[in-house]
Amino acid sequence: MKKLLFVVGVVVAFAIPTAALAVNINTGQLNTGCSGDGVYHFVAPGGGATTRLILNMTGAGDVASPGALPDYYNNGTAHWWIDGSGTIVSASASPANRLLLSDAVCEVKKGK
Repeated sequence: MKKLLFVVGVVVAFAIPTAALAVNINTGQLNTGCSGDGVYHFVAPGGGATTRLILNMTGAGDVASPGALPDYYNNGTAHWWIDGSGTIVSASASPANRLLLSDAVCEVKKGK
């Protein structure tokens, strides 16, 4: 019985920190973006080459699912450039310290 309790304790000890590694985008950046198509630049300080971005947008649904690897990684920050449509519904990165929308370049439609 003591051995079983020890094993359960070890599993719980490892499960809690692992779950805490996923971070959501700042709530102030939700519902931001382009009314149409655009390119979105996300950064995850504390991320790595294996950090995955999960992104859901109003115009395209799950854009980066089940998780996009970074396009670029430098000095402890993972970078993604995502082609998307609409505003950000949800975004998360794992593992990382933070997730931020760095820039959104919206497609400009020329008039007739």
